[in-house]
Amino acid sequence: MAGALLLAPGADEPDRSADASVEAQASGRLVFPPDYRGSVVVEDEAGRSVAEVALGQRIAVDLPPGRYLVRDAEGEAIETIELESDQVRSVELPSDWREPTAEAPARPREGVASSSSSEPAVATGRLGPAPPEAEQEVELVRRRRWTRWGAPLLSAIIPGSGQAINGQPGRGLAVFTGTVGLVLGTVAVAAARDPAEGATAGDPGRSGAQEVVRLTGLAGLSAAVGLLYLGQILDAHAQAVGRPITPMRGHALSLEVSRFATVGFSPGEPAYDLYPDWSLAIMGQVVPRVTVGLSDASIKLGSARGTVTVQAGARAAYRFFERRRVWLSAGGGCLLQGTRANGPAPLADDPETAAAEVDRAFSVVPYAHFDARLFLLDRWSLGLVPRVSVPLSSARRFGGGRALPRYATTFELGAVMGVYF
Repeated sequence: MAGALLLAPGADEPDRSADASVEAQASGRLVFPPDYRGSVVVEDEAGRSVAEVALGQRIAVDLPPGRYLVRDAEGEAIETIELESDQVRSVELPSDWREPTAEAPARPREGVASSSSSEPAVATGRLGPAPPEAEQEVELVRRRRWTRWGAPLLSAIIPGSGQAINGQPGRGLAVFTGTVGLVLGTVAVAAARDPAEGATAGDPGRSGAQEVVRLTGLAGLSAAVGLLYLGQILDAHAQAVGRPITPMRGHALSLEVSRFATVGFSPGEPAYDLYPDWSLAIMGQVVPRVTVGLSDASIKLGSARGTVTVQAGARAAYRFFERRRVWLSAGGGCLLQGTRANGPAPLADDPETAAAEVDRAFSVVPYAHFDARLFLLDRWSLGLVPRVSVPLSSARRFGGGRALPRYATTFELGAVMGVYF
């Protein structure tokens, strides 16, 4: 049953009404003020979902008398409401659901109780017919439920398709063309190197400056491809849920996956190469804005002599900027590397033959870093982390048996994805 809301004299008339009643005897009404952003689900006493509401405008939901539970999009309970016959109740959600403004926090509307009130405002009135567009609004809200998992899944298959099914075709087209452009640019820069260049005696090959620029561009483009691909998947879920993103400032732990890349010297012509480094980190927030923890954990294998390098370290950072979804921090750390390489193998399987020699090396690499994060969901962020490092005790090892010499000051560009608990 659909109905238009007639409030007591002096109260504002709702902008729009949406009918989510599942029974014909609807005789009460829940009113959601327009100050909030996101989506909520209303359940009856049996735990059945009777309405799903996309916030952002004043919406009224007609329901039979009884007890109802309002949950957020993740299933967490927000408020329990007792609805009586011929009663209108204004639902007040937590203050962090309000749309923030630069001038001042959202103020309660006339006829609606303040968010500091312990009980929702109650007004009595008669429930009459509502305009037909209200039914279309509720139907649209119900159709959005499946997109919470469908939109990010489609974006993982075809970048931008999740945004398109969320009703944002322009955004989806921009994501798709941007992803394709970055992929083609990365492939073109990677293929610009001639593998035979510099192999002929007396041929100096490409100039060092040109090769450094090419490899730096390759590092930046490959990082941009990864961040855009992951970001549009998270964004598709965020747009489907419709809830405002609130970063978890009070998190206790964070798990991070990082990919750092640097350009350094290598044998041959041209004498430069790209050195990637994948790693994991587990960081804890000991006090607000200060994080410390285990970082740069990884295992690197080299084909020559069965080389194995185990890497781990410690890191600390201070978050000096928090503005909506953007965090900026700075800090430093030290990664430690232990490398083991087997010596030449025996020529014959003879017990009397001396065992193969084993070489070991230990390296200490301190660094300083700057961290810029953007939250795509409450618990998920993507970031860029440039840092400067210097191997002190011995060469720094990378995968594939590559290494940078001792005391080689290195600028690295990192792409990071983090999840917060």
